[in-house]
Amino acid sequence: DYEWSSAPDATKAALDTQKNITQELYILRDRADMESDPHLVKFIESELLTEQVTGIRDLRELIARLFRAGSGLGEVIVDKELN
Repeated sequence: DYEWSSAPDATKAALDTQKNITQELYILRDRADMESDPHLVKFIESELLTEQVTGIRDLRELIARLFRAGSGLGEVIVDKELN
């Protein structure tokens, strides 16, 4: 179980997880390149890493919005905007 003290803390934890996944995908891509598998390299780069970069960007933007909005009502407003 995970417990966070605030929405920004939870979002930062999600961001850290996405960064770790991205790092592992780069390792996998490098391994596929070493094994001369250009199809896997292309798939990882064009599908997986592209999605990861977008997800990381979105989480960074959300963290910034949450900090600007503040805790309490600000977080509620951001939450409603997301839904």
